[in-house]
Amino acid sequence: MEFTGLNDVSIEYLAQEIVDSLHIDAEILGALSAQVVDIPDLHALTEEVLGNTIGHAEILEKTQNSECRTQN
Repeated sequence: MEFTGLNDVSIEYLAQEIVDSLHIDAEILGALSAQVVDIPDLHALTEEVLGNTIGHAEILEKTQNSECRTQN
């Protein structure tokens, strides 16, 4: 979906799109990390970015779950 098409969607939909994108990014970063395991500085950086990506996805998922419970 193009960015310009996102201005008419709900925040809940957009948050789920971001979570899905972060999961895809985490898969890519995990594969990249395995490829650069012999380059310590690059591997460390990749692992740090991977951890941040996973952490951001978890925070958004928790936010979505708490919003669902609040609305019910």
